[in-house]
Amino acid sequence: MSSAPTSEILAQAFRALELPPISGFGGDATEVIAAQAQYDVARHMVIEACDWSWASTLKNLAEIAEAVEDADLPYAYQLPADCLSIRAVIPASAAWRVDGRILRSDQQAPLRVRYSADVTNENLIPATARTAIALQLAALLAPKWLPTASKMQMLKAELQDAMARAMRNDRGQASVQPYDPTRPSFDIVAEALR
Repeated sequence: MSSAPTSEILAQAFRALELPPISGFGGDATEVIAAQAQYDVARHMVIEACDWSWASTLKNLAEIAEAVEDADLPYAYQLPADCLSIRAVIPASAAWRVDGRILRSDQQAPLRVRYSADVTNENLIPATARTAIALQLAALLAPKWLPTASKMQMLKAELQDAMARAMRNDRGQASVQPYDPTRPSFDIVAEALR
């Protein structure tokens, strides 16, 4: 019997499900296997739900040769392996579409994207977001491990509260205006005094 994995998120999820501590289970216990199977899904669901500062990544994409061309969007780019959700394509004037793991655009390279990356290191995820991931994991596991519908509803309400709290805590991590390096900066004070 192997030992159970150590993870703050898994431990929180087990507490939310009112299960014994995960450390008391063997690595091959049904509960641990189920939690491990849903762990990535829960993390991805939370990351995809919001434009988190801690998951935001900016990259230039290299153009790739694509066998099937699209006349409207003739340029193809491979999305980074850790890309979960595209948040912006720069320049903002670019027309684009994601087909599987390929981003098609009407803009020739270089093309820059800002996206939500799959953050796998729990230490890089803020505490409020780790709690939201744990509660999302617990919600995915709840039909099997929670005995009553009322407890499942309470868990879903806790998840909504945790997501809202994590989103509030993440606000203010960037300026209000959208980032567009092609647009000249606008100084409202200078314009008013002109």
